[in-house]
This record gives sequence, structure tokens and C-alpha cells, in this order.
Amino acid sequence: MGSRRFFYFLPAPGQRLDFCKGVRSLDGDGFRFQSPAFVNVLGPSGVLLSAIEHELELPSASAVCGLLNAGKRLDVTCGDTSLALGCSFGSPHTEPLFSVNVSRQSWFRFDQGTRSKYENVLARVAEESGARNVIVIDDPADDFLGNIERIDEQWMVDLQLSDGSEYDASSVWADARTGPLLSLRDLQLTGRRIGSFDEFDERPR
Repeated sequence: MGSRRFFYFLPAPGQRLDFCKGVRSLDGDGFRFQSPAFVNVLGPSGVLLSAIEHELELPSASAVCGLLNAGKRLDVTCGDTSLALGCSFGSPHTEPLFSVNVSRQSWFRFDQGTRSKYENVLARVAEESGARNVIVIDDPADDFLGNIERIDEQWMVDLQLSDGSEYDASSVWADARTGPLLSLRDLQLTGRRIGSFDEFDERPR
């Protein structure tokens, strides 16, 4: 599959994301959903245990939302004329998360202006779905969802790998109204605004 960049969408603690609003936001920006989708069974740490292929009779945002509204955990691909996105809806959390991933090779072949355009697409997805923070990280392990845990009114994110090493520095987008609602290592404001989100660099202590 190659190296991929992941965007994890987190709600305010105690709130739930509206997956379908995120789906419709992508659709509104010209990303068309493709068949098949995969209905997933996840373990307690978010590791994929099994996936059942599901052909969408009419691939569309409405068809994807129908499965999500039925409580399915879902992987599905969407794309515009230039970029394909993998979307994973559902996680083992009380307030389930979703993520979008993109080939790093595809992402970095774009110039900065085009990447900024697509970042704004994802910022609209975050805003429409109710996400307050977005974690951006490259090549997370299969059990990375298990590293994200809500404790009281804050998300805790463990960036240590099973072999004792740590993930490289990542970035966080935080809703400008609330700021970061998660604990990482050391968040530094970059001064970039992506839609309604402020960007923070996450740096090892």
C-alpha cells in the first residue's frame, strides 16, 4: 500500500461525531464514493479482525450513510479527479472516531497551494462532523487507535510504539474556539490557520 498520511478526527470529550455529515462534506467537495465498501470487525485496541466486502448498488454518499446509520464500522474509498482518500469510520471508543488517509507519494507530488486546498477540504469535514481536533500522523501502526484514550475531559495519545521507539513528530489541528483537547508531548502553535482550525506542531520532549 505504500507510505500513507492519516488524519484522525476527534470530537470534544463526551460528544459524538456525525459521520454522515463528514461523508456529505466530502461529497460536496467533489469526492465520489466507490464500491466496494468493507464492513469491519475491530478488536478492543482497534486492530482489524475481519472485513466483509459490501458492494454498493449505487455508490454514493447516501449509500455510505445508509450503512453508517445501520451502525456499521466501515472502510470506503472516495476520490476527485486528482486524489483518492481512504476513509475508516468507527473505532472501539465510547465516542467513535474516524480517519481519512492518503498516499504520501500522491500528497507530496502536489505543490503547497494544492495541498492547502485539500487540507481545507479535510478541515471542512472536521467542522461539519463535529471534530474539535485532528491528529495528523504518518504510517501509524495497526493498533494506533488503541493509543488514543479519553480520560475525563481530555484525549490522551500515546506515541510510543510496541518496540519502545516513538512516532516521528506529528501535527494537530485544533478548533480555534477550544484549542487542543488532547495531551501529546509538546504542542507548539505554528501560526497556520486551516479553515477554522489552528495548526500545532507536536515535538518530542
